[in-house]
Amino acid sequence: MVLDKAAAPLCVERRPCPRPGCGEILIAVQACGVRRTDLHIVDGELASPKSPLIPEHEVEGRVAALEVGVAGHMLRKRVGAPLSTPTRVQAPRFLPAILSSDSLTGR
Repeated sequence: MVLDKAAAPLCVERRPCPRPGCGEILIAVQACGVRRTDLHIVDGELASPKSPLIPEHEVEGRVAALEVGVAGHMLRKRVGAPLSTPTRVQAPRFLPAILSSDSLTGR
């Protein structure tokens, strides 16, 4: 989802798929958190952001591609990362995703 200007509806937009650089991974995002600050921007309650804005915060998905410097066993692994777009983060900063909510809910 992309916000072209504050107080406007979010729209779906296709973007070119980036290629990971040395020591980086590409995450095929399957879930994404949105910060309350982003919602204030979407609602037009805060200053207009640099356009376009992709409201997002933390992502979860699978490693779709990797480059030199990243262990091959990471390919297709579930990972989660606290980041904002556009961001390039070295692969060692990514952690395996929690496989269930049991550890969060105590079930």
